[in-house]
Amino acid sequence: DGGDSWTQVLAGANAWTGASDLVRHPDNPDIVYAALWDRRRTPWHFTESGPGSSVWKSTDGGRSWAQLEGFPSGPGIGRIGLDIARSQPDTVYASIDLWQDLPVDLQKAGDRALSPRRLRGMSKDEFLRQDPDEIEAFIRGSDLPVDIDAKKLLAMVREDKLSLEQLRQRLSDANSALFDADIWGLTVWRSDDAGGQWRRTHAEPLRDVVYTFGYYFGQIRVDPGNAERIYAVGVPLIVSDDGGANWSGYANDPSVHVDHHALWIDPNDPRRIILGNDGGADLSHDGGRTWRKLDAQPVGQFYTIHADMAEPYNVYGGLQDNGTLKGSSRTRWELGEQWSVIGGGDGMYVAVDNDNKRTFTGYQFGNYMRRDSDGSRSEIRPRSPLQEAPLRYNWNSPLVLSPHNPQIVYFGTNRLYRSLDSGDHFLPISPDLSVSTQRGNVPFATITTVSESPLQFGLLAVGTDDGRVHVSRDGGQRWQAVDSRLPADRWVSRVELSHHELERLYLSLNGYRQDDDRPYLYVSDDLGHSWRSIANGLPTEAINVIREDPVNPEVLYVGTDRGVYVSTDRGQHWATLDGNLPNVPVH
Repeated sequence: DGGDSWTQVLAGANAWTGASDLVRHPDNPDIVYAALWDRRRTPWHFTESGPGSSVWKSTDGGRSWAQLEGFPSGPGIGRIGLDIARSQPDTVYASIDLWQDLPVDLQKAGDRALSPRRLRGMSKDEFLRQDPDEIEAFIRGSDLPVDIDAKKLLAMVREDKLSLEQLRQRLSDANSALFDADIWGLTVWRSDDAGGQWRRTHAEPLRDVVYTFGYYFGQIRVDPGNAERIYAVGVPLIVSDDGGANWSGYANDPSVHVDHHALWIDPNDPRRIILGNDGGADLSHDGGRTWRKLDAQPVGQFYTIHADMAEPYNVYGGLQDNGTLKGSSRTRWELGEQWSVIGGGDGMYVAVDNDNKRTFTGYQFGNYMRRDSDGSRSEIRPRSPLQEAPLRYNWNSPLVLSPHNPQIVYFGTNRLYRSLDSGDHFLPISPDLSVSTQRGNVPFATITTVSESPLQFGLLAVGTDDGRVHVSRDGGQRWQAVDSRLPADRWVSRVELSHHELERLYLSLNGYRQDDDRPYLYVSDDLGHSWRSIANGLPTEAINVIREDPVNPEVLYVGTDRGVYVSTDRGQHWATLDGNLPNVPVH
């Protein structure tokens, strides 16, 4: 009935298994193939594969289904993509994110670079025989303290002040648990009998395509006129002209962004291809030799925004996989591009020291840079001492400048750090402010939001991803937990100390990681000793941010997963503030 009502026709064996792809026979619409994906996600761990990942087939338009028994199975089967060769429809291709360890004979040969993985099983004598230049490169690529060099590290190991196991543990965190795995990753499979039997098309691993995060991708496409020409998406786009036996890079034009998620091939003209990636969409009319960026879609995702005090003022934003951008609030369009790139990676918090003309930009997992007025750049990142456990950094680690002195920088890890010299040196001013002991391959038990009162230096509020909220009245010397009366285990998306009342504190929690989209929004007039919900009237949408108007204490703004809301009576009533704003998450 045109989408007015729906009937479920296929389901996984458990609540965490869903459908990841669906393809229909080009000539017989009753023949349908569906891929199920068994994966489990918690705030601290992502299991990308499971025994429920499978391919199913229907020959009666979806009324009944049979699992394809010849398809690979087991706990290591991750996200599956499917496509049918239009020119010979009995040929079906599948991409599998295969979470199985590579056999020893297929693991990277000749990779002599020192790495945490190579430390496993390495003896002390072997380590001491390593080239000091290789050790120096290893240190610079790690998160070890900046005062450690190859000479110091070798001496500590030689004198038994540091064991290799201690070093390995120091380098072990959620990121290494994910990125250091040596697995198959992307594999391509083929059936020539309509899904009865399957074979892997390639003998060698398809390296450097999806790495260990194949769950982001999961599409495979077949040329409509040539069953042997197939495309697979990943960080690069790759193509094979011999049915998947050999592969090469594709869409290598530098104007084409990496991280590809969608590919469409015109069934009437296979030279016409549309490619979707983290940079938007690209169009080719010549089979991929040249590409044109389709810039008409506003598809950028901003994690953060900021403005400085210049005249005219500049707007800054950290974008998902498109770095950090800066643009003037007043631009003459005829001069061309109005935004400039000032940072790379996944752009995160931006802070501007207007007095000293310094800009702080960052990318994922707490990697920040300071750009000074003379053009120089300095890394801004607190680290724990070598003998201590490594710090934990949130994907979007907060960095904020003090409203009382812009040379004072606050940086959230699992502890709160403070610098008095614009980030040149950091000292911790809190213990570990998280409580959860859960650890996995996703950074967790980290600080997500930091606020210093505009009314009093050293009055601080901090929130974490495991639901903790702490307040300090004395610049971090003493901390008090103030979350006992709040919903437990919810991500603290924002703390906001008032511009108008010294002890007023606003707080938003976000539960979407627990499949909880209820709005959690609170205010305290005694720095967290008691809380009052001000979410009445807000829709069932997870809240990402609460802001108090710096001039009018009655005006509050809230950003949710679907838009912006405003209150003119301190949260008693709410109204949408959308206008022509699309229904998108606002942070």
